[in-house]
Amino acid sequence: MKKFIAFLFRKTLHFDEGRGISLKGSLEARKILPDGTRQLLWVKDNLVVFVGVAQVALLWGDGTALAFTKGQIGSDNTAPVDGDTGCIAALDEQTGAFSRETTTITNDTAKLVSQHTAPGGGWSVKEYCARTSGATAFNRVIFTAIPLAVGEVLEFTYKVQIKRS
Repeated sequence: MKKFIAFLFRKTLHFDEGRGISLKGSLEARKILPDGTRQLLWVKDNLVVFVGVAQVALLWGDGTALAFTKGQIGSDNTAPVDGDTGCIAALDEQTGAFSRETTTITNDTAKLVSQHTAPGGGWSVKEYCARTSGATAFNRVIFTAIPLAVGEVLEFTYKVQIKRS
């Protein structure tokens, strides 16, 4: 059965052939100000790592597969590579709020929003990963350091659009 699902995955998704469907991940970073205002810092496209693609295939056919429900932040800025399995220097991991939204067709974009509050001493945040509770990463994004003082909140919105290519 696993070989059949892998065969079907390759034949229907065609990631490298430009047909079928494709996954596109993007990350939005916002600082939540003391008055509750959300200040958009930036939006970045990013690398969907190999284990993330493999987990999507598993979700398609395995009822026990874990969904991507966690937002993880870290302090390393080493360039992302396909073999990454999470943040290199994790600072915090939070269960995010999941929803879907419409980008091109109804409900074609998954959205995970996680908030991270800096502890005493603060943080210098430089990386983000969306992960399963079993620690499988979907992506890894690095960026210019975002300094957070104690009690400041950083909100990440990770979106994955699944579209026809």
